[in-house]
Amino acid sequence: MISAYHRILAKPGTALFSATGLVARLPIAMVGLGIVLLVEDASGSYGVAGAVSAAHLLANAFFAILQGKLLDRLGQSRVLPVVITVWGVALALLMWSVDSGWPIALTYLFAVLAGASLPSVGSCVRARWSHATRDPDELQTAFALEAVADEAVFITGPILVTVLATSVHPAAGLVTALVAGVLGTYAFAAQRGTEPPRHRPASSRSERARIPWRIVSR
Repeated sequence: MISAYHRILAKPGTALFSATGLVARLPIAMVGLGIVLLVEDASGSYGVAGAVSAAHLLANAFFAILQGKLLDRLGQSRVLPVVITVWGVALALLMWSVDSGWPIALTYLFAVLAGASLPSVGSCVRARWSHATRDPDELQTAFALEAVADEAVFITGPILVTVLATSVHPAAGLVTALVAGVLGTYAFAAQRGTEPPRHRPASSRSERARIPWRIVSR
């Protein structure tokens, strides 16, 4: 198994985009909890803190499809730097609004902007693996490696943001997530040699039948 991982990571550029992708996806596991810890410390209400965090999460889920379409059509190197910059500014303004006591409506607004612009780095990494190798066995190994990376992020991220927020400063966890997300994503997007090609939108609608709604709603 180790030799299989070594073989796929020996391909040109794969180890670098895998490593930077790991750093870039840390915010996914840190920001939601970090917002709760920061807003609760300032407001004294877990209800308000949870609502702000939920606004961030829902915006991320709603805009993920649109962002995915843009990544396919325009390319990772063009879309990722833009969205991560918007995300970094929005998250910084969210922290500033909480620390300065701005109206809570602004905090909600910045949470929505940050959630909408948080890039789906994990999907981008898997797209690069699909482009880097066409061998089914190697691709399965690569996706297994990505599954391990995801688990590592979701185990260490919440621990890291909690420790920083409770022992250093309420905003320390979010600041760490911001730095990791921005620097990691910039470094990831700069690797154009392993970027998958852009996909033009289909000129005509697919003739395949849609999935019946009763099946989806079960």
